[in-house]
Amino acid sequence: MSNPADDLRCVAVLPAGGTGSRFGGDVPKQFVEVGGRELITWALSRFDASPSVSGIVIAVHADEMDRARRIVSSPHWRKPIQLVEGGSNRQQSVAHALALAGEEPLVAVHDAVRPVFSERLLAALLVSARDCGAAIPARPLTETIHRVIGGFVAESPRREEWVAAQTPQCFRLDLLSECLERARGEGFVGTDEASLLVRYGHPVRVIEGEEANIKVTRPADLKQVEPMLGVEE
Repeated sequence: MSNPADDLRCVAVLPAGGTGSRFGGDVPKQFVEVGGRELITWALSRFDASPSVSGIVIAVHADEMDRARRIVSSPHWRKPIQLVEGGSNRQQSVAHALALAGEEPLVAVHDAVRPVFSERLLAALLVSARDCGAAIPARPLTETIHRVIGGFVAESPRREEWVAAQTPQCFRLDLLSECLERARGEGFVGTDEASLLVRYGHPVRVIEGEEANIKVTRPADLKQVEPMLGVEE
């Protein structure tokens, strides 16, 4: 008899090939140390502990491959972790990673620099991805937004209709692979994986994200996530 949890099994994909130009410094932000360990390892630990995750694939810039190998070679990881060379953009990196994803029904694509997300959120996303093909976490916007052209406000859309997307973004593996291939054929590059699904007519369910699920983009962001990670100054 099959296990009813089998259709919620996933592979976690972390595109980590960025250079972190906005962050500054000599080390890409995903490898900056926080609490004595590289930032990416905090997200890895959450996937490694999840009962839904069977394995992890990280797409890494060629220049950082040795650094990544040192991280994944640690004996304390319980799940298999594979490395693949990233592409010239996030979309290509995810496509490279999916080539190693195996045959699990679902995939969770996650920013390597979002160290704080809950198992509850991941589980809810996987259930929705199983049921409708795709699901993302998002948070409502709290500030007024304007569309600006030439330095002047051209439009002020209702913020109630807009959300800020987070990760992990979860999909049926076959569906995401199909959309990535179609985008590659068209030369289209989306802003995230969900944008590809929408482009090709697939519904993407939105689930309430988490305030703590911060993307580390600038050094000041580290000060926000450190207390959530239990890191003392």
